[in-house]
Amino acid sequence: MTIDLDQMTDAAFARLRKDNSRLTLQYLDGAQYRGRFDRRLAAFAGQARFVREFDSLDAPGALVAEDFLLAGDGADDGGDDDDAGPLRRAVLESAAEGLDFGPGERPGYGPPGGVVTLDEVLVPVVAEQPMVLLGRAVLTRLPAAADRDTADHGAAEPDAVSGFFLLERTTPPEAIKPLLSGRKLRTLRAFTEALFAPRLDQAVLSLDEIVDSIQEQVALIGRDILATVKLVLFGIERLDFFGGFSSQSLDKRQRLIRNTLLDPDSDGPFGLFRDMARLRALIYAGYYRREASYRRIGFVPPPDRPTHEGPAPERAVPTGRLTGGESFDVIVVGSGAGGAVTAYNLARQGYEVALLEAGPLVANAEITHNEAAMTAKLYEDGGLQTTANNDLVIFQAHAVGGSTVVNNAICLNLKPETLHPRARANHPFDLWAARFDIDIDRDRFYAAYDTIADFLPIREISETQAGPNGRLLLDGWAAYRQTLDDPDDRAAPAGRFRKNYRQDGYGCFQCGYCNTGCPYERKNDARGRYIHEAATRHGLKVFPRTWVDRVRLRDWWGGALKAQGVYARVPGQGGVWIGARHAVVLAGGVGATTAIMRRSGLSHNVGNQVSFNVGSPMPALYDREIGAQYGVQLATYVDLGDYLLESLFHPPLGLAVMMPGWFADHFDRMHSYDRLGSAGVLFATHNSGRARRDGAIDYVMSGEELALYKRSLATLARVHFAAGAVEVYPPSIAGATLKRGDDIEAHMDHFIRRPGDATMSSSHPQGGSPMHGRPEWGVVDARCRVHGTRNLFVTDASVFPSAIRVNAQWTTMAMAHYQSSRPDWI
Repeated sequence: MTIDLDQMTDAAFARLRKDNSRLTLQYLDGAQYRGRFDRRLAAFAGQARFVREFDSLDAPGALVAEDFLLAGDGADDGGDDDDAGPLRRAVLESAAEGLDFGPGERPGYGPPGGVVTLDEVLVPVVAEQPMVLLGRAVLTRLPAAADRDTADHGAAEPDAVSGFFLLERTTPPEAIKPLLSGRKLRTLRAFTEALFAPRLDQAVLSLDEIVDSIQEQVALIGRDILATVKLVLFGIERLDFFGGFSSQSLDKRQRLIRNTLLDPDSDGPFGLFRDMARLRALIYAGYYRREASYRRIGFVPPPDRPTHEGPAPERAVPTGRLTGGESFDVIVVGSGAGGAVTAYNLARQGYEVALLEAGPLVANAEITHNEAAMTAKLYEDGGLQTTANNDLVIFQAHAVGGSTVVNNAICLNLKPETLHPRARANHPFDLWAARFDIDIDRDRFYAAYDTIADFLPIREISETQAGPNGRLLLDGWAAYRQTLDDPDDRAAPAGRFRKNYRQDGYGCFQCGYCNTGCPYERKNDARGRYIHEAATRHGLKVFPRTWVDRVRLRDWWGGALKAQGVYARVPGQGGVWIGARHAVVLAGGVGATTAIMRRSGLSHNVGNQVSFNVGSPMPALYDREIGAQYGVQLATYVDLGDYLLESLFHPPLGLAVMMPGWFADHFDRMHSYDRLGSAGVLFATHNSGRARRDGAIDYVMSGEELALYKRSLATLARVHFAAGAVEVYPPSIAGATLKRGDDIEAHMDHFIRRPGDATMSSSHPQGGSPMHGRPEWGVVDARCRVHGTRNLFVTDASVFPSAIRVNAQWTTMAMAHYQSSRPDWI
């Protein structure tokens, strides 16, 4: 009996179990292989805990050289993983019995190493060098069901070899040793102790364990963040110029934090105090990334909920690897909302299309509920990318499918009938026509929305999917709007979001982890729908981990430039040249697209007119249990014309990072998890930002924008109180509490005086390659072709000359379809 693991279904595994068979693992090693572990193997062996334990292997730095994985005895008692302690002893005992873990690195498949069963589950990792460990699953027929526990599994002969999986450690050993030492480690420990001291006796981790976990989190994100952390610790140590921060008493350390980092009157030179205060997010991430800590606050992991379902069948995407010298009709760079739709349309028209993506192809089986690991794996800079002045966090994905893989599947459009009257009167298309000489064919653009909605499809989520937190926002809004005088505001559009969830029997069951990818294949993201369809039916060639340096442009007839292909970097291959016979399309997002064009020698207006949809979540404590964890992350909205209110709730790590507050306040708020409700604001900025050659973005928020931000927060606070909140936690660095009866505007004015005083982020950067009808003022024309070129195009949100205000996924897809579906486009 031979098994193809990639084609195995849950039913087939169930039949194997009834057939008295057992899956075991054999180990090979080899530095050139990449792959994945199929979590269905663990499900077949009855090892639910093994699935959760295995999550930590998905990210760089999650293992140290001597540590191994042990799933226990197969019984899932729902408790903490105390029986995972004897890891090292178990491996050493197995080695003493002659279990061969492989002789070392070799160029190809070598003789198999020892065999262990999943019921014993030992997963060895070679200790001395960066490595990959290649294994294969073996099906073994057992003597009888009653003899399963006593069978000599190590000596059993396999029936058939079924397939391969891979355990990979991508971080060299020196990178996963403790990252900090000496004075900086003492500073981190002293700062962490100051934050947790009032509640340290109630914490599930000791101080040393918290510090170790923080360092592991830094290792997950990567060494690029280490220099920033060291600089921040250097500054904190010098908050006391005489003896040093770490040398002071606990009481004085807490006073130093309150009087410098938290005081709205104290910002420090160049806003350094505000930047140092953000270290708290990393510390709380280190604590709440542990299962023991999030179970303590009352969070129920999705696998333990009665609504939990298994993954839908994987919609695999075949991929290739470039060696250099290949040529295609069209090269599309970037695989997110714009690039995927463009590649699909062109491939369907018969062009030979290559889709190049700098990020990896992350299969759904590789996605877990380990927030720390998934954020590090799926986001640029581990989710810590910011504007140059650190005032605004920018979330951009780093994977095949782009931001559609990690967004909340929200689909809002610009059709006038869906907008607030104020937004209708200031429609982006009117602005684009008046100021940027871009006349959008609205009938055809709105038809593009409909085409995408039918293809994905896009539908309004159910009441169950919206969950208690989604209903909370709408209930609060229904009560608050009765107090308003403006009839337009009283009739503001409000309801449940429309989303691109699957509608084929594998609907979303609201696990609440949309922002870190869907391990259940429930989202119709760009990878699972457009790219999968184009690759399996229309010949699209997909090349992940392919970083494009620049486009090769040559003079052409009439003074225009012609794109002839791209120079790219491929792991293990170095720089390669890829030719394009007809066109090159850039769709890598604002930072990447701008950087590629500048490296290609295009500089006129490139990087200008960058804008954002900016948001902040604002949690609140209610007078009753809410159960906000039992729903999708973003569920409902209210459109107030100048800004939107959107329900928003996070799993523990995400909530801890964005939860305002310090010391005991933060701890107590997190431990009121089931009484918390949360929503956020979203508003559009002016197009005053500028993307640099290296992809970084310069942006300074204006006073007018800051005033709009505070006004939106004030409205949301009133909606929270109308819904029954007893305390509201505005997203200020100071983390002060807003209580019923307080002067809301005065609170906002006192604690948010500068943009750096609040925690703000954007998942929707726009501009940098703005459309304009006149070449001297823009980068691309009305057909998204780069001015002065014959065949270089851009089809991502960087072409928007101003922010569209609403969540950008659907409009970005519509723009790409509006352009690339034209038969004569290229």
